[in-house]
Amino acid sequence: MPDPAHEALMALFFQATTTDDYDIFDELYTEDYETEGTDVRSREALKAYFRASAGGLSEKSAELVSMVSEGDVFCARYRLRGRHTGTFAGVPASGNEVTLDSCGFFWVRDGRIARHWGSSNPLPYLVQMGALPPGWPRAAPPEGEGT
Repeated sequence: MPDPAHEALMALFFQATTTDDYDIFDELYTEDYETEGTDVRSREALKAYFRASAGGLSEKSAELVSMVSEGDVFCARYRLRGRHTGTFAGVPASGNEVTLDSCGFFWVRDGRIARHWGSSNPLPYLVQMGALPPGWPRAAPPEGEGT
């Protein structure tokens, strides 16, 4: 069962990411916040990361798909949507609707997120933006297409 305080943290995250108001992160993350497996080692670094990538998407929405909580840790599966109307990750605007499904573990300290470990599959996202051809990746090339 999700903890209402953890659901409130995800609601703040969704508010920040769909409105590009990353000052909300001051309420949401500890100053020494870390994203595991990345160079993001502070709340300010996280704000910079999101601000750098925010301009490529418009018409953003977010949805909490599922969540479980235990003590000061919660796991959330969520879906972010938007329209690719600007350069994003070096990919020029396509105008396409895009969806990114993510799942993450969040560690909470003093009512704020202190650490996050997440997993997303960016390949469908890149196909939706037009950076990769539809159907990519394929397990094996169709017969007659070489290697």
